[in-house]
Amino acid sequence: MGQAFSELFDSLVIRYFGLLAKRIGLSLRTLADGAYEIAGKSFLMRIRRGTGHLPSVLVTISETKGRPQDVRDLTGEVGLSVIASFNGVDLPKGEGRLQDMDAIVAQLATFAEKFGVPYLKEEKQSLAEIREFIENKIREKGIRDKKYNFPKNVREEWI
Repeated sequence: MGQAFSELFDSLVIRYFGLLAKRIGLSLRTLADGAYEIAGKSFLMRIRRGTGHLPSVLVTISETKGRPQDVRDLTGEVGLSVIASFNGVDLPKGEGRLQDMDAIVAQLATFAEKFGVPYLKEEKQSLAEIREFIENKIREKGIRDKKYNFPKNVREEWI
């Protein structure tokens, strides 16, 4: 994956998300290697290169206020797939073979325009409904009620 995906990722993000940013009157800026951002007044969209075994792309939305300085810190960010799911759409995974990445990034940019841009353009004012949706999913699955058998060096509140 390595260097070939890094270069491909950069060119695809600039092509698809750069165009998206331009269409809505904002700019795409590079935050760090493999991390880009489109910032509106109250919300921002971050596009990151995945670090797993398969080439992947992660798109998130968060409030501009109180965002962590470290671009690797996802605290407070909500994935585009969660926002799409809240709106009744199952987003395809943002990962795949290297030769499929052009189509994957193009599709993510299309969904980002549909579900992320309303936040960037101040048409949506809050992520509160999305966060409540996430909490309901967690409650439904009983994730917080499960008891895990962690090693002694792992504290339960870390999950």
